[in-house]
Amino acid sequence: MEYDLLIIGFGISGIATTRWAQKNGLKYTVLEKNDTFGGVWANTWDYTNLQTDKIFYQFSELSYDKSVPNFPAKHQLLDYFNNYIEKFNLLQCVDFNINVENLYFNPEKKLWIIKTENTDKVYTSKYVAVCSGFFHNKREIPEIKQPKQNDKFNRKFNRKLIVGNGASATDYLKHYYRKGAMNDTEYHMVYNKDKYYANFITRSLPTKLTINPIYLGFFKHLPLPIFHSLFKFFFTFNNRVPNEKINYTNIIKNDFIYFLESIGKLKLYKKKIEKVEDNLVTFSDNSTETYDEIINMAGYKRNIPFLTPEIEDINKELGYNYCLAKSTEKYPQLAFIGFAPSYNWIMVSEAQAKWFTTSIKNDSFPNIKTTKNFIDEKSKLKNSNQVFNDLTYESLQFAKENGITNPSVEGIFRLFNINNVYLTILISLMGLTLITLKDYPNIVTALFLIYLIIYIKVLNKTKGEKWRLILTGLIFTLYGTITESVIIGKTGILNYISSVKPTVSGVNFPLFLPLVYFFWACIVAQIYETIN
Repeated sequence: MEYDLLIIGFGISGIATTRWAQKNGLKYTVLEKNDTFGGVWANTWDYTNLQTDKIFYQFSELSYDKSVPNFPAKHQLLDYFNNYIEKFNLLQCVDFNINVENLYFNPEKKLWIIKTENTDKVYTSKYVAVCSGFFHNKREIPEIKQPKQNDKFNRKFNRKLIVGNGASATDYLKHYYRKGAMNDTEYHMVYNKDKYYANFITRSLPTKLTINPIYLGFFKHLPLPIFHSLFKFFFTFNNRVPNEKINYTNIIKNDFIYFLESIGKLKLYKKKIEKVEDNLVTFSDNSTETYDEIINMAGYKRNIPFLTPEIEDINKELGYNYCLAKSTEKYPQLAFIGFAPSYNWIMVSEAQAKWFTTSIKNDSFPNIKTTKNFIDEKSKLKNSNQVFNDLTYESLQFAKENGITNPSVEGIFRLFNINNVYLTILISLMGLTLITLKDYPNIVTALFLIYLIIYIKVLNKTKGEKWRLILTGLIFTLYGTITESVIIGKTGILNYISSVKPTVSGVNFPLFLPLVYFFWACIVAQIYETIN
């Protein structure tokens, strides 16, 4: 059977793509190698928790139940995924236990040919969405073979080695520490790169204060020494600091590893394993140690082995919208959904799924020039240590630009938009000016006028919106100034100190008063826009 779209994988990106294929009326099917949905979440340990707030990790058409905590556990996430699947009846076109063995394009038929493992069935499809994800192909590391009974090496050393210092290692260690398993066993850890570990201050901060467009944009552009100085309050800095700013590979929402080190339960070493012989491990610094077990937390490969030609590192191949291949000639009519790492992975995957399936429906894919411009422009926005598809700083905007959001995230955009920043600066400048130059009302008036002109000019609004704001300001100004002038003239209330009394004959209010009312109009208008 020939399809419009074949979707490989039924984890979060596959679920999102399935829903949007359904919404766009495409003829599609889904192939999932496991016997259930959820991808990495179905296969991870039961004690694993989400490390980012749930508001960033949800589909646009379904919120979590209010009883679910901000950082859901594995079973709560799987329940949420299941609720979404059932709500839209997404299982009807999913084939489980189907492992894709080979995927290649037939240029004559202009179709993708999909061969599967342990079956003679061959699928054909005009378009393919690869949704297999980063986290399906673990890096291989040497292992300690379990000795046979009565083996001469059958000895217990009560020492284990963990390879890798990421989120999985943190979850593993926290779980076994709470079980008391670290009381009688010595744990060592080896790793390649230092990471930023959020301390209790960061973990206790409201999400809106730590993940929002203003905050992210600010520290993205900070010079590294200033970044280190500023963020040492929010991350655990104990002589292991990445010599680079944050990207998707080097930040962990927990510093439990360093807690264990501080109490003597874990020893950390920045080195690699060179070889393993029986229980003896030799490291890159020529040191050796004996262990009972090596625990693999070394992360995942970025390759896609079932694709012809094979991709060794998906990070190097992604182009337009971080989901089309840079080489659309090599990989035509193909998208990689969910390979743009961020803290709001579901939202980004859904944005890509919406765009790709809508483009299939409307036959509206970008041309070579548009694709090149996108890659060039977005590449300029990356820090030197970021790969092209790393959306650590831009994922909120990316999802929103593609129409994917939710009420909580919308609230963040309303509160932390650039116009609110401009207003805060305006309030600070006018207040400081009034305090420091109160004896020079003419200078205050001139400066207030300059501030307001610049404020209107830099606002992120359309020309029509700016003119409406000016009209609102003029109405405030006329009403407020006339009312206050009448009150002063008839009652003497609201009289001003001598230093700011006007010198113009017949005027009983400071010359800067109309500008103050205009300023208040700007405040009211921005607050109204933020709330509504």
